[in-house]
Amino acid sequence: LVLIGNKQMLLLIGELKCVADAYQIRGAEAIDSWDMTGHSLYDLDSETWVIESKATSSEPESVILSKPEQVDFRIKKILVLGVTSLNQSKTSGVTFPEKVTEILSVFEKSDRQNIELRLMNRGYSSSPELDKKFTTLWRVNGTRYLPITENSNVLPCSWIDDRPDTILKITQRLATEGFPESELQDLIG
Repeated sequence: LVLIGNKQMLLLIGELKCVADAYQIRGAEAIDSWDMTGHSLYDLDSETWVIESKATSSEPESVILSKPEQVDFRIKKILVLGVTSLNQSKTSGVTFPEKVTEILSVFEKSDRQNIELRLMNRGYSSSPELDKKFTTLWRVNGTRYLPITENSNVLPCSWIDDRPDTILKITQRLATEGFPESELQDLIG
């Protein structure tokens, strides 16, 4: 049974892309650091680095932060925002299962099985019968890795500390188009 909609597909493609890119640098550590539930503060959280994965189709590029702490650069780890740009298309691109298969091709067999099991726990399982049901085409334009530091144009961290108890949730649309990007290897390698 497939329990995943277009919004979840968009987010999951972004997460998988970041896991796969980190895997090519850090191996199984990237898989172990991935929060397959999607409920943790960061999508990938290792001992020395974190990657908060975002997927966007907006022009100019922007992402939604569900918690301001996701870009709190004061953490004692390297903080990276992974922004995958993709769009739905009526004429060209690949379906969600095709994109997942493409992303998973970078993993060694045992690690790929681990990722597939995590995907099943997330509500996605691939089979020829189910894969035919995915008809939306996606064009993935790439992933940019943005180091988040004290120089990044994010919500001031003091707002996090001074937030009154009566404010339960803060979301932010962060315009990331002008953020400087780095090679992921240079950030977590």
